Amino acid sequence: MNNRRRLIEQLEVTGNPTVNTIEIELYYNAGGMNYFNYKVEKRGYYVSVTPYKISQDGHFKTKEYSAFSGIKTLVEEASRFGKKKLDSITIDPDTRERLLAHVVQNSGLEIKELAKAA
Repeated sequence: MNNRRRLIEQLEVTGNPTVNTIEIELYYNAGGMNYFNYKVEKRGYYVSVTPYKISQDGHFKTKEYSAFSGIKTLVEEASRFGKKKLDSITIDPDTRERLLAHVVQNSGLEIKELAKAA
């Protein structure tokens, strides 16, 4: 299922010892019932902003996160997944800033530097 995700940005952050990175990611969700909040989610492409603690030990890279610490929103409804569509979608700058500000504020973080994903 990783081929249904695209990393948009990876931001280094400070201010919280349990978090060192925020990832902004675009992905396809088949929709249906979300059993954490009991709401039906629409099928389509979502953008998520999630804080992680990324550690590297030799050849191993681990990502730690706290449940419900990130946020997502529907970017575009779609009846099925398309790789070309995933690659062509751009995130509205206002949406990016709104979601990023929410995560930064709720987690007590400051953005250190910007590193765009390939």
